[in-house]
Order: sequence, then structure tokens, then C-alpha cells
Amino acid sequence: MRWAGPHHFLLLLLALHAAGILYYFPPDEVFGNPPIARTDYATHFYQAATVTRFLRETGHAWGYDPYLLAGYPLGSVFELNNAGLAAGTWLLSFVVEVPMAYNLVILALFAAIPLVVCAAGWLVGLSRGARSLAVLLALGLWYTDPALRLAWSGGTFAFAVASVFALLTLAAFVRYLDSPIRRNWVVLALTAPLTILVAPQIVVVLIAPVLVALLKVVRRISARPILGLLAVAGIVALVNAFWIEPFLRFADIKTSSDQFLQAGFSNLFGDVIGAGRIDGGPPCRCGLRWLTLGFAAWLWRRREGDSHPFRGIPAGSPLQSRASHAPIFFAGAIAALALAYLGSYWQPLADLQPYRFVIPASLLAVLSAADAAVRAATAPPRLRGMTLGVAVVVIFLLARTVEGAWYFRPHLSRLGQPILPDDDRLGGLPASHKTLLSWIETHTTHNGRLLINDWRAGTVVPYYTGREVIGGPFLWTWIQHGHANAGIWDAFGRDLEDYTEAELRQALQTYNVQWVVTYLDFDRSFYTLDNVARRWPDLLQPVDEVAGFRIYRTSWTADSFLVGSGQATATYNSIRVHAASPDGVVLKYHWLPTLRSDPPLPLDAYPAPGDSVGFIQVDNGPTRDFTIYNGY
Repeated sequence: MRWAGPHHFLLLLLALHAAGILYYFPPDEVFGNPPIARTDYATHFYQAATVTRFLRETGHAWGYDPYLLAGYPLGSVFELNNAGLAAGTWLLSFVVEVPMAYNLVILALFAAIPLVVCAAGWLVGLSRGARSLAVLLALGLWYTDPALRLAWSGGTFAFAVASVFALLTLAAFVRYLDSPIRRNWVVLALTAPLTILVAPQIVVVLIAPVLVALLKVVRRISARPILGLLAVAGIVALVNAFWIEPFLRFADIKTSSDQFLQAGFSNLFGDVIGAGRIDGGPPCRCGLRWLTLGFAAWLWRRREGDSHPFRGIPAGSPLQSRASHAPIFFAGAIAALALAYLGSYWQPLADLQPYRFVIPASLLAVLSAADAAVRAATAPPRLRGMTLGVAVVVIFLLARTVEGAWYFRPHLSRLGQPILPDDDRLGGLPASHKTLLSWIETHTTHNGRLLINDWRAGTVVPYYTGREVIGGPFLWTWIQHGHANAGIWDAFGRDLEDYTEAELRQALQTYNVQWVVTYLDFDRSFYTLDNVARRWPDLLQPVDEVAGFRIYRTSWTADSFLVGSGQATATYNSIRVHAASPDGVVLKYHWLPTLRSDPPLPLDAYPAPGDSVGFIQVDNGPTRDFTIYNGY
């Protein structure tokens, strides 16, 4: 078959991406061992599965979850970045089981990356060759850029995908401003809600380029496109209303989330020379990122009289008559880059974990960079010297990129010690977790909580065993209820080294911890509960070692009541109380203003030491049996 240029090159890229999918999503794991549960994917699966349950049982996308954090409103604030995965899982759950539905959503989004970039290039009128090159740059960044690869392989998958979809949404936006016809409006109305649904934080990236585009046409734009944009905004709000409403309702429970992904001027310098790293992650050898941004900047600086950088733009359109599209995309890239390296200096932006925005910064530049590279490759003789110089720089940067990709190993730790597996393929539940789950089902009961210092295991325990856990859904949980959490070296908001024996005993009893499960690998590098057990043997009694986990039992009897007595059985949106002592009880579950009781009884928050949320206080009088439920 005769070589047909860009078409065959694009097919080759799609074939390579398909090979990447087969490698990073082994079929026997994706289809034979669902759900994907590597690192943070375990957290996102639990969130998606629970929201799916809420939607199917109540019609609401949030609810009261008593299994983690001693009870909290799952689906409201902490799960913001999981809205798209949850919605997709819910839709597919009518066809396949929830774990498989979750896997299929992730697989589909991963597979769509090159198609989305190609569609964005077509919308702004890139030539076939430039579109193929844009796909090459995007896939190169996806697989080799340290920040982007760490994002999707470590679990920040939704933001990585939304960064690609942001490129498509912005392309659809400028296409609509160029030609406000029905077809272009439909494309924008489909892409904008989806992009924000996948990861709502991406809207921060779109603000600058959207403003630049609007400023370019503000004097010439008619009422019709403005009404069209307002209609799109309404559709975005309507599609995303299921998570916007609970987020606004519970926004006051949000706490600071600046524990990681913070960068500054020194990190920018380190990234440029390829010697930096963030949060103990891989070296930031990100030559392809700077190459992409550099080419985009070269194109942006073209004079007004030069030929239009993006081909195929409708003649006489407002944007074409004033300036090219390139500054719009470049404005988005620069704004995202500024946010990535300057955001940590201002607390509201620091809470966005701003270093993640280097991802959309480079992706927003791929269309301009691809067109610039095509132009540089066809430069006239007088520019061949410059082109040769650019080629030398390109070779150097690509070499550094390949070096970074080869070195890449996902890391995330407090002291630079690796705690993630070297193999970054996206597999299902590890055999060790399955063994632990089986042990828990066999040897524990629903009385008392398990404290697990490995959030990857702790988060899936409620889904598969129905046991309540302290130690999830993530290492850090940025809501007030996150006080009832345990990490590798900390529990209940304090480092384990800072506790006295009496203080830790009181904390464990307050949150009804009956069992403690520790991941043995953490014991080699951190001060964990294994150290506590050796230091105070009367506090935690060793029971067993299972598949890399050590299990202890506390030296007291489980009790779900902080004040009073009785029996309590909890499930989603409901806590059933039997044989409660009269004249008032306090349950060791977090208070929520939407909670009600059957029969109706006065409920209120009861102060708990160090916990700003408080527990559920019930003025039950002589009533012995009642149910507390989430009244929404």
C-alpha cells in the first residue's frame, strides 16, 4: 500500500497508543480482576462505587457513609475530582457489574486521548500533518512527561484526562466564536460539560484563554453568539448539578489541602535543567514539555501580517481579522504555568495543589507547537541555519525526555522512600489485599472498627467486607471529618511519636478501634503503629501476620457508644440502634445536620476531643430502639 503521509502516520500513532493500552491495562487484570485498584485508584473506585449506590437507591449523588472517617458525607466535597468517574460508573452499572463499569470508564477515557487531540486540531483548522504531529506531542507528553505520567499512573487520572479534554473544549469555543452556527454550538455544548465533569478544577485553566478570546471579539460580537454561550453555561451547570449542589451545601467542611504538589521558583529552575523533583517523585526531566511550550511561543510571536498560524479558519471571522488563535491557547498555557509555580505563594491557590497545572500548561500548547514545527520544517533557505539550531536543541531535549521516561518510577513518601510498586501498570486488587480481606471477613465482626495504616487496603475493606475503617479513603482527607483518619506515621491529626500511651489509648477508644492492621513495608522507614506496639505492648496485642500485613487487637472491648450503651448497626445512610440506655446516648459516629431519626427524636452534635465535627447525640428519653437516617 502506498504511503499516504499524515493519514498513515496518525494510524501508526493510534496503533502505538493501542499497544500502550494493552501494556498499561493488562486484559487479564482489567477484565479478569476488576476493579483497577493500584495506589489512588482504590480510593476512586470506592468513591465511584458508593456514589453509584447512592444514585441507584436514593437518586442523590451523595450520602452518609458510616464506614470511613467515623461517618461523613461522601460525594460532597472530598470527591470533587471523582464526579466524572462516578457518573460514568453509574451509567455503565446498568449493563455490567460496578467494578467492571469503573474499569471500562477509565479504559475509554485513556483510549480517547489521541482522538480528542486530533479533533481539537481539526476544529481550529490545523493541516493534516500538523494534527498528526499534535497527537504525537500529546502522546509523548502523556507517556514521558514526569508530572503527567505520575498523575495517570498514580491515580490523579481524572485531572490528567480533563487536561486533554480542556484542549478540545477551548478549540470548540474559539471555533464557535469564529463561526457561531448551530453545528459549532452543538460541539461546544457537548465538550464543555464533559470536560468540567471529569475534573472540575480544570475550569481554572480555561479562565485566561476564554477571556483572551472574548476580548478579541468584544467589539464585534453580536447578541446571538452571546446567548449561545449563556446557553452552554446553563447546560454545564445542569449536567454538573448533581455534584455542585452537595459541594455548595457542605463547602464549609473543607480544610487546607496544601500538603503536596507545591512548587516555587526553585522548582521551576530545577525543572528547566532537568534536576528537580516534587514530593519525592521522579526527576523532572521534562524536555518535551519545554520543547512544546517553546514552539508554541515561537508561533505566537509571528507578526500580524504573516499567514494565519491555524489554517482553515472561516474568512472574515472576528478572531481571524484581529489576530490568530495561537495567543488564545498560549495564554492558557502561560496562565497554567504561572499557577503551577506561583500558586503555592497564596493559600487559596496552594489548596489547589498547583504543581498539577504543569499538565494542562504543556497540553494546551500542543496545537500551536505542532503547527510551528511544521512551519519550521519547511523554512526557506535563509532560515535553515536557525532550523538546524532548533534541531540540535530538539535532539537534546528529546534525549533528556527519554532519559526521564527510562528512569521513571512512581514514588510518594514522606522521606523520599518508595512506597509504590515499581511496576506502574494498572492492575486490580493485589493478591495480598485479597488475602487480607479474607482474613478480616473470617476473624473479625462488625463490632468495632479496624484501623489500617495503608489507605490502599483500608479503602476497599468496607466495599468487600462491610467493616468500618479508620484509615481511608486517602492518606490525607481534606475535610473536617478527616480528623478520624490514620496515615502511615500519624493518626487522628497527630504524629504517632507525639502521643503518650494514655492519649493514644483514649483516641483509639473514642473512635471505637478494635483491630489495628499495619503494612509491614512501612515499618522499615517510618515510625508506625508497629513501633507503638513494641513500645507499649499492653496497648496493642499481636494476633497474626497475613500477606505483608501485621494484625493487632486492642486490649479493650468494642463499644459504639461514647455516652450510654446499646447495640448499633450501621450501613449507608442509616444507623440502627437497639436496646439503647434511656435518657440520652452519644454514638461514635460523626454528626451531620441532615440526619433524622425514626421515631423522631432530638438529635444534636456532641463535642469530641480535637474533632470539630462532633458525634451524634440522641435525646432518646425512654425510647430503646430507633433508626438514624440521612434525610437529605
